[in-house]
Order: sequence, then structure tokens, then C-alpha cells
Amino acid sequence: MTLRSRTAAFLAGIASAVAFLAPGSLGTVRAQVGAGGGLRFVTHTIDGELASGYQPVVADLNRDGRPDVIGLSTRIGELAWYENPGWQRHVLTTGLNRSINAAARDLDGDGIPEIALAHEFGTTHASSLGILSLLTHGGDPTAPWTIREVDRTPATPS
Repeated sequence: MTLRSRTAAFLAGIASAVAFLAPGSLGTVRAQVGAGGGLRFVTHTIDGELASGYQPVVADLNRDGRPDVIGLSTRIGELAWYENPGWQRHVLTTGLNRSINAAARDLDGDGIPEIALAHEFGTTHASSLGILSLLTHGGDPTAPWTIREVDRTPATPS
């Protein structure tokens, strides 16, 4: 196997873990090995209605070994994840405003990551609560998760 074909096979194996945001949509990029070992990249739209998309987060949220995608938006009041490979949408929580950052990490060792979320951030002191929350599942990661406020770091006045 040549270096090029090994590289192409590697990229094809991890490509569904490459997520992107474009104006109004969330998607993935997939590498495909063509005839003769050539490599081409194919985009796949996961959600074409994600208004003001801010950040994609890639993590295995259901312990199936496949990378799933969380899509953050500053204008949608809910946080959802998309289950690989069919990209079925699951709502994690609702009642959010201006979600700007998230990180997924398994903190309790059960194989499903908890999600740290920064939301309610604004560009002025008056409009920024700067809430940091932790989302945890209740056993079924496809059901709504529990959200708990951990801290606040509002924008400071200039």
C-alpha cells in the first residue's frame, strides 16, 4: 500500500469527524478514495436551518464509536446534537440564548461526555450575563439533558 493510499484510507476513516459551519448550515466533510487512489473531499449538509451557527463540536455522544456533531447557534434557543451516520437531530436542552462555546469531555467515566457550555454572552456589559453551564445526560443521551449553571463571567464595562 502506498503512502498516498494509506493517507487516503486514514482520511476516509476520520472524515465524518470534520464538521463545519457555513451561513445557515452545519455539515461534515468526507474524504473519498477514487479510482487510481485519488482523493476527493465531499461536503454533506447535516442541518440547513441552523441560523447564526457559531461552533460545531465533534464527540461520540452515544457510545457507538462514531463521531456525532453538536451545533451551537447564537440565535436558536436550544442546543441539539446530530447522531452519526443518519444525522438524526436530538435536542439537548432548551431556553438558551447566545450559545457561543462548548466542550465535550467524559468527566464521570461512563463513556458519554458531559458538555460545558458558555451562553448568554453579549458584546456589552448590560447585555452579557456570561453563564457557564454543565450539561449531563440521564442515561439516555437522545433524551433532553440536565443543565446546571456553574459560574458567571459577564463582559466587563469598558
